[in-house]
Amino acid sequence: DHRDLHSFPTRRSSDLQLDQAIVAHTGAVLTMSSCNEGLCTGGKDGLVKLWSTTLEVKLEVDMAMLNSLDACVRSVLWDNELKKVLVGTAGAEIYELSAEDGANFHGDAPLTQGHFGGELWGLSVHPTLPQFCTVGDDQMLRIWSLFDHKLLRANELEMMSRACAYSPDGSQIAVGYGAPVRSSAKQFDGKFVVLSYENGTLAGAAEGHNAKGGVTCLKFSPDGQVLALASRDAVIYLYSARTGYELVGICDKHTAPVLRMDISADSKVIRSCCANRELLFFSAVSGEPVPAAEVKDAAWASHTVPLTWGTQGIHPAEPNGVDVLATSVADGSVLAAGTSTGSIKLYNYPCIDKASPSTDLQAHVGAVADLVACPEGGTGLRSMAIALNHWLLTNLVLNVMMMVEMVLMLVLMIDVVHQLSTVV
Repeated sequence: DHRDLHSFPTRRSSDLQLDQAIVAHTGAVLTMSSCNEGLCTGGKDGLVKLWSTTLEVKLEVDMAMLNSLDACVRSVLWDNELKKVLVGTAGAEIYELSAEDGANFHGDAPLTQGHFGGELWGLSVHPTLPQFCTVGDDQMLRIWSLFDHKLLRANELEMMSRACAYSPDGSQIAVGYGAPVRSSAKQFDGKFVVLSYENGTLAGAAEGHNAKGGVTCLKFSPDGQVLALASRDAVIYLYSARTGYELVGICDKHTAPVLRMDISADSKVIRSCCANRELLFFSAVSGEPVPAAEVKDAAWASHTVPLTWGTQGIHPAEPNGVDVLATSVADGSVLAAGTSTGSIKLYNYPCIDKASPSTDLQAHVGAVADLVACPEGGTGLRSMAIALNHWLLTNLVLNVMMMVEMVLMLVLMIDVVHQLSTVV
């Protein structure tokens, strides 16, 4: 680790010689920012230091004392005119500090923050409030304001998670554990917990563990009576909310990990797809297979399965290396599709023709892992909450603008009518 500051006298580059070396941090010096007042450094030790032009320490701030989840400093920016220092941490946080005394301008919280470490897949939108929740490989459940783009609550989880779901009345949040890569001996892939969520407070309500693989998807039935849990073991498990989330059925006809599922509006049928691109239908009560012909006219409470009749036009006639990973339908007429290349495509719904036009939004630099249409006060579903599967700011926190561009959990506000004006 490079822990020292080296200074060189001002000469031609061919004549440079070391003038002095100063021990700056107990770990590697990872970032520096200079201004006419001196130099700001950040280190692996979690310290931010402001140095004079003669390399004397003027101010030292320990980011761990500001409650950073991972205090390792990855980026700093010192603006002497504003007398502020921006600090980006490995915990996907950006702090705005006073350059005079190190005080946090935002009290006990960062200026902005996101998930960190691994990937982000779990996303669910509150059924009535402008809020959504996310879970990720950083073992955190976060609840966000949809319109203010602010974190409302963060809760540490037992292990990595890639699936979550609000109950139909918003009073509970189900969280499924597990990921493709095992990170510790305490990673119980397939376990789930149900947390009560009232008045901004989270508390344990129930838990279970029957799946033999990581949880990939969770869905409550619209009537709130059943929690469906899809797993990497190719099985969907059905739990009764009326009896303390007792296992009441399984759907075991898939041949590969189950990736997406929807439940019919009458809470009777599940449709699901797996990694082998199978589209199957099951009873949401017993788990027994249901013939496709019997549900051809069914109304669905969600449209996250990308292999349905109404979404066949979003897939190219010939493979082009771009996969559709997530879909959602807004206001019953707009289909949004998130791709493996980070783009979001908007279509008229249903989308049947392979040549259907779309409005394309290059939204992210990584794959769009999930997107959900959000209720908006009775004016139709116009907002999209987007979960981005990417490296969660561990190496990308450079400054506030970088955070805005690369933040791993974004709320992308889409005026669907305007965006579709070139399609219709």
